[in-house]
Amino acid sequence: LYRDMDLFHEYGEKLTMCIGLANLSQLLQAGDQQDKLPNIRTVHRLIEMGIQTSVFITPILPGITDVQTIIVALPANVPIFLDKLRLFAPDSPSAQRFFKYLRTHYPELQERYQALASTDTDAYYENLKQQYQDDSRIKFLFGGR
Repeated sequence: LYRDMDLFHEYGEKLTMCIGLANLSQLLQAGDQQDKLPNIRTVHRLIEMGIQTSVFITPILPGITDVQTIIVALPANVPIFLDKLRLFAPDSPSAQRFFKYLRTHYPELQERYQALASTDTDAYYENLKQQYQDDSRIKFLFGGR
């Protein structure tokens, strides 16, 4: 991405970049320092260049994604879109890959995610909705404000 920054800059106000911040491999590398994620550094660089940028933190993974730390690490003028993890079909290939990832990296969270998958109830996400309900730059996708 950095090698293309000059190209992005040429488009000026005609370009809007949307950056995802839920990359599992990046979250593993960042550990407790999610403000050090490569995509967060990219957002800062794009903003410095005058490129309109939005951030998507989706899916939010309770116990893994520290949304508050990420939000604090982002420039104050960046719109942020949040959405919860959706495991509509627990037997689907994507859900199976996700649960394999959990078993490997976060075995202590398996029960929490099995409950989340069976009830589609995510207390962490609901708390975030409450916490950021008055923050106009933060939007909740699909049924949120």
